[in-house]
Amino acid sequence: MVTISALLPRQFFFECPRCGTYHTSEKSLRGFITPLLEERLDVELKMKGVTGATLKFKDGCPLCEEDGSYEVELSVLRHHTH
Repeated sequence: MVTISALLPRQFFFECPRCGTYHTSEKSLRGFITPLLEERLDVELKMKGVTGATLKFKDGCPLCEEDGSYEVELSVLRHHTH
């Protein structure tokens, strides 16, 4: 018997207190994180069950704040099986 497990597509989100949560690309998400956070993201994305990440902006995101200085928090998304 052969078991084939489908890979879930990675999903990336921006979360903003003003704009809400919306999809973004991995490339766009990486554009707003520090090298240290990028290294953490790379490690986390290789772990089993990780399907993407959310970048939470403290005050505003690129859609509502154009000044270019953002305080962010990175969290990974995991696939939960029941």
